[in-house]
Formats: sequence, C-alpha cells, structure tokens
Amino acid sequence: MPVIGNKTLVHVTKDIESVFLKAVAAGLQRKLIEDPCLSPEEWQMLLRISVEQALLPVVFEAVYPLLPDKIEREYRAVAVKWIADQVRGTDAFLRLYSNLQKEGIEPLVFKGIVCRDTYTLPDWRVSSDEDIYIPETDYFRFHEAMDRMGFQSSPPNFRSEHETVYRSKELTVEGHWKLFPQSTHRWEQMNKLADSIMRNAHYMDINGIEILTPEPTDHMIYLLLHAMKHFSLAGVGIRQICDIAMWDKRYAVDWARVNKTMDTFGGTRFTSAVLDAANRYFEMKFPEGWIRVDSTDLIQDALKGGTFGHSSEDRLHSAYITVASGGKRAGITALFHAVFPGRKVIEINYPWVSRSPLLLPFGWIVRLIRYVGNIRGGASPIHSIRIGKRRAELLQEYKIFQWEEQKTQ
Repeated sequence: MPVIGNKTLVHVTKDIESVFLKAVAAGLQRKLIEDPCLSPEEWQMLLRISVEQALLPVVFEAVYPLLPDKIEREYRAVAVKWIADQVRGTDAFLRLYSNLQKEGIEPLVFKGIVCRDTYTLPDWRVSSDEDIYIPETDYFRFHEAMDRMGFQSSPPNFRSEHETVYRSKELTVEGHWKLFPQSTHRWEQMNKLADSIMRNAHYMDINGIEILTPEPTDHMIYLLLHAMKHFSLAGVGIRQICDIAMWDKRYAVDWARVNKTMDTFGGTRFTSAVLDAANRYFEMKFPEGWIRVDSTDLIQDALKGGTFGHSSEDRLHSAYITVASGGKRAGITALFHAVFPGRKVIEINYPWVSRSPLLLPFGWIVRLIRYVGNIRGGASPIHSIRIGKRRAELLQEYKIFQWEEQKTQ
C-alpha cells in the first residue's frame, strides 16, 4: 500500500458513517484514509459525528490532510483544545492520586485513564471525568480528603446512589462506592463483583505514578457490563467499543471467564454483538468459544446516539420510554410510564426521592416540568416514542431484559 511518511493509506467507501468508522480505525493506528472525495458539507457531517462520539482527535488524525482548508483549521483548533485539556486533566488526576496515596488512600481506578493507556496517543482518547472506586467502609475518609483538596461535591447518599461527583477547576472525578446503580436487581447483583475485583487488583504505572487498577480480565468484564448498562438506558457509544477493542489488543483476556460472567447477568448475546463490532470495524480478534451475533443494529444505534446515547433531547426522553417499557411497552402507554415511572426508575435522576415514599409524587412533578420545558425547546414526544420503541426492540433482540424477567418471576 502507498505510504505518506509513517502513515499508510486505508481504502474507504463514500458513505458518511462508513467513512467515519474507517477513519476511527485508521486514527487508532495513526494511519490516513484514502480520499473519499467528500463535499465540504459531508466533511462537516463526518466531523460532527466525531464530536458527538468524543472521537474527534482520533478521526482528525486520519483525515486532516484531506480536509478543505477552512474546515481543517476549524476542527484542528477544537482537536488541539481537547487534547490540551486532556493532558492537563491527566496530570491533575495523577497528582490527585499521588496525594491520596500520601494520606493512605488508594482508590481503584477504572475506565478513563486506564483505557487511555492502551491507545498509541493516550490523550487523543479524551474523557470528561475519571472514575474511581472506594469501598463504602472507607468512603468518608476519601470524601473528607477530597474536600480538603478543594473539590466541590454533594454528601454521599449511600442509601440509593452509587457515586458522588467531585469537581475542581482542572478535574472532575466520579467517586464510586458501588460499581453500578442500586436501582435494579440486575445491577445490585453486578455490584457483588466489587470484592473479587479488589482482591485481584494490581498496580499500573502511568507517567511514573503507580495506580491501583482491576486486572485485565476483570476490567474487560467491567467495560462490557458498563456498556450493557448504558445500552439498556440510552445507548452505547463507538468510543466504548473502541476501548474494548484496544484493551483486548493490549492485554491477555480470559474470554472463557468473561463468557461465564456475562452469561450470569444475561449479557452474552449483547457482548457477542459488541465483540462482532470490535472485530468488524476495529480489528479485534473475535474470541474463540463465542457464538457471533450480528452487530449491524448495535452499530447503527450507537452512531445515532452519540457517546452515551445523549445526542438529542428526543433521544434522552426515549431512554425514559425504553427503561419504562422493559423492552415491551410502546406508544402512549410507554410515554405515560416514562413520565410517571416507579420509584426505582425515578431515583436514577432524582435520588432525593429515596428519602421517603411521600416524595415520589414530587419527583413526578419535577420530571414532568422538565419534560414540558424540553418540548418547548424543540423535543418531540412523537419522535421520542419512535426512538423508544425502536430501542425497546433492540433490547429484545439482544435479550437485555431477559435475565431481569427470569429473576422476578
């Protein structure tokens, strides 16, 4: 194949989404794509998808010589800012972790900075926050330390939440005392994995700082369960699939153990579709012993949904419908249950409802006011219903709710 510098040309088709996926794959390898001869409007569309998927620096790496000058300058400035912000964020997190260690606190670190370490250019894989886990018994000591270091946060609500967000000028940290929410039986069972993950944890050197992380197979299991959680709510993003592919390329993963664990939580079919996507688009080897599930519908949903399925207000409201439907209800009935769900569902966004059963009606009122406000802002209930119905069908296709139904029968 022809070479430009140290970059190899990769053939792509003209379809925008196909070009985007191949640009992501090329950017992950620091390669260029062959010129797909897009119009300026089509380049703008591709780069907007890259922004929605939080993959602009990766895609820009693969396409920048092909862009019209004005578009190249515009998106180079954005990509450079994203990368610079990430460099500062990474440095801030490592300084924070070092300071926590000096106080005898060693949180378990997962996702963000740990996944970035598997990328050829780590800070090209941007993230808005860093995730850490501290057992509930040790959490107040950590919370007090973060307060002393100047981070702003709310008091942890151990009864119904699973994390607290800490913010400073340089950094946002999600401090977890549970790996997953406590709002469903499935996620509550997943939280039982935390003890074994902590027992198996090991240290990883990042820029000279030793941080405690899950061992490779445990972290892959977490990435897949986390992806399934997001898919069951609003959607999984392309970047999450990239993280899974890059993790497998870097580390030896025990896929038999992954299979057994995902089967325990009814996630085998969904996982197989994710692995098919990672193999089809990002050159991950499909693991032996797995039955391949076609990922076409998964990828199309991911492309439409943005990083976590939050690409539009209609999409966000469709998530309420999807959760309320359990993969079954549709139409006006689903919309009613989306606006007026049960306590477990509404506590996801309004944790204060957990303080008393009497607060549930107030949660419904706040949710309704927010929903009406978003409709005035341009969101469409009909479009939300259509998206929610389609996503409910996807949950049935990948059997996301099957395990929950079996446990509650």
